[in-house]
Parts: sequence; structure tokens; C-alpha cells
Amino acid sequence: MSGTQWTGKTRGGYLGNKIFIWLLKIGVLPAYALLVFVAAYFALFKRKLGVGSRIYLEKMFGDKPGFFSPRVYRHFFNFGMTLIDRTAYLSGNGKIKLECSDSDEKLRAALAEGRGVVVLAAHIGGWQAASSALVRFGVPVKVLGVDFEDEKISRMISRTEKIEVPEVTDSSGGDFAGAYGTLRGGGIVAMHADRYMSGRFSEKTFLGQGARFPTFAYSLAKSAGAPLVQIICVRTSLFKYETFAYRLGAGGSDPLDDYVKNIEAILGKYPFQWFNFFDFWTQ
Repeated sequence: MSGTQWTGKTRGGYLGNKIFIWLLKIGVLPAYALLVFVAAYFALFKRKLGVGSRIYLEKMFGDKPGFFSPRVYRHFFNFGMTLIDRTAYLSGNGKIKLECSDSDEKLRAALAEGRGVVVLAAHIGGWQAASSALVRFGVPVKVLGVDFEDEKISRMISRTEKIEVPEVTDSSGGDFAGAYGTLRGGGIVAMHADRYMSGRFSEKTFLGQGARFPTFAYSLAKSAGAPLVQIICVRTSLFKYETFAYRLGAGGSDPLDDYVKNIEAILGKYPFQWFNFFDFWTQ
């Protein structure tokens, strides 16, 4: 992997996160106001993060951003807004609205087939807020992921949460048996499918260049006979997020091809909501 690796840790440290959480007690807008300066600091001085942003933005827009590009700044600012909105939403702040009618309808239809559902997400927009919607269906929910977050920061953020979110199961070893059992019980198994770390993968063309995508989810769904549903949650306007759902592999298509094409289509509309800040194509 290249030098711009993903670490899985929240930036800003314990104190920085604590300040934002304190500001959110006053309101979302004061937190945005501080973000104006924090995003500028990261865009100017966190060069490694900036490299990952520039690589993506060059592929997205066709030209290479400069040292301090308005696009890089906007990319960081959008990421910061999403983190603020996530914390505000999960704390029960009524300012942030999440519209899930499209995804709810399609998930209910998939669950009605009685074989469980594999839900695939990506590091786009408000994926963390959208995960809270999975507990509404009255079935077992298993979220697979790898948590590298600092323990003190995790505890501090979790203390602010008043909306129920599914517990994340460490998937570093690939919990096939547990996930398979959840699906056979008619439940939901959810995971990100846009960061390859180890194991089997397939290379697909993404924004004009080959990139590795993990294939665990597709093997799991095939073994359990479960449908695959992709969920993408994006900020459509100030304080408002909308969750879209896509049935993957419908009509015999390659579900991974569908997954990648759906991401490209969403990024075409919301290019600054891609939050993989590393060289996604050099792995």
C-alpha cells in the first residue's frame, strides 16, 4: 500500500473532539463555525491526508489540485460537517434529519424473502447515522467492521449517543460462521465493502483506474442465498441526509460491478462526500 494509508482513527485528538462535542451542546452552527478554521488547518498542514484527497479529486475532476486547493479545503470541510452531523444526530439533536423511505422500502422487500439480507455500505456521506436505521426492522443485526479508534475517544463519543446503533463486531478475522448464522435466522449482516485490507479481492475499474474491492460479502451472500442491498447515505442539503438503496445482482448482473457503478453515480452528484482519505488505487 502507498504511504497515504488509512488508519481508522478520528483526527483532532481527544481534546479536539471534546471541544466539538461541547459546542454541539450550544448548537450545530457554532460547531460548523469552528470547523471553518479546523478544515483550513488540516488542508494546509496535514499533508498526508491532503495527498489522499488530491488523488481522489484529480480522478474526479480531471485536474491536479495545488498545494492549497479550494477543492481540498471543501473536501475536508464536508468531512468535518459529516462528523459533526453524525454526533448531533446520534445524540438526539432534532436539527439533523435523516430520510430513509427509499432504503426502508427496499430493505423490507428483501427481508420478506426470508433469507436475511447482506447490506453493503461505503465511506460516503452519513453512513454512520444511517446504520442506526437498521435496528428498526425487528430482526437480528450484525455489523462487521474493524475499530481502530482511540478507546478514550470512543467512550467519549458513545456517551453522547441517545439513538440506538447496532454493535460492531470485529471482522478482522472474517466472521463467516457468525454472519452466516445471522442470515439463516432472517437477520441483517451489514459491512463496508469499499476498503480492501486483506483476504480475497477483485479488481474493478473505479473512476478510470483499477482498484481492489473485498469480496467477502458477495461470497457470504451466495453461500446463504441472501439478497444483497447497497445503502448509500448522502447529505442532500443543510441538516438533511437521504439514504438510497440498490438491489445488487438483479437480473444476473455482477453485484460488485453494480456496487462500483452506484458509487460512481452518487459521487457524480455529491463529489465531496467520498471519505477514503488515502490512495485508494495503490494497494
